[in-house]
Amino acid sequence: MVDAPCRAPAVLDFHRPRDSNVPALQECVREIAAMINAAQRPVILAGVEVHRFGLGDALLGLAEKTGIPYATTIDGKTALPEKHPLFMGVYMGALSRDTVKSQVEGSDGLLSLGAMTTDVNTGGFTARLPEQSMVRAHRDKVRVSSHFYDRVWMGDLIEALAAELGPHRCVVDHPENPHAVKGLHDTIPITTT
Repeated sequence: MVDAPCRAPAVLDFHRPRDSNVPALQECVREIAAMINAAQRPVILAGVEVHRFGLGDALLGLAEKTGIPYATTIDGKTALPEKHPLFMGVYMGALSRDTVKSQVEGSDGLLSLGAMTTDVNTGGFTARLPEQSMVRAHRDKVRVSSHFYDRVWMGDLIEALAAELGPHRCVVDHPENPHAVKGLHDTIPITTT
C-alpha cells in the first residue's frame, strides 16, 4: 500500500441519508409529548451533537415555542444562545452552578438532545440525572425513560416535537443572568499600589 498511487484530491461526501423510521418517530414523539405535557419542571439539555448536525436553530425554535428553559453541556457550549432569557447556564454535574444543577437534576421532563455522558460533561461523573423522566436523543437513536427507538433522526425528532408541543407552563427558577458574577468576586475591592 505504501507504493500504491493516491487518488486525485476531491471533496469527500460524508452525507448519510437521514431517514427516520416514521412509525417509531411517531410513537416516540407521542411518548415524549405525554411526558413533557405532564411535567411541571421540563428542561432542555443541549449537547455537542446539536452543533455537529446543525440543529441549533431548530432546537431554539422548540425552546421558544414551548417556553422550556435550556442548559448546555460544556462540549455543547453555545449550541444555543447564551444571552437568551431561556438559557440557564452550563450543566456539568456537581461542578454546575447550584441553580443549574437543581433545575436540571430536579426536572420531571428532561430533554437531553445530543449530550454525551463524558467525564467532562458530567463533572467527573457526578451528574445525577432523572433517568426515569428523561429523554436521551442522539444522532439516530432515542431513549425515553426505559424505551428505545432506533432510526429516529434527531433533527426529525426536534421538528416533530415542535409541531406537537405547545406553550408550556413550566416552573422556572433560573437566574435571569447566568453570567453574573457570584460569590466574593463582586464584593472584594481591587486596589493598586
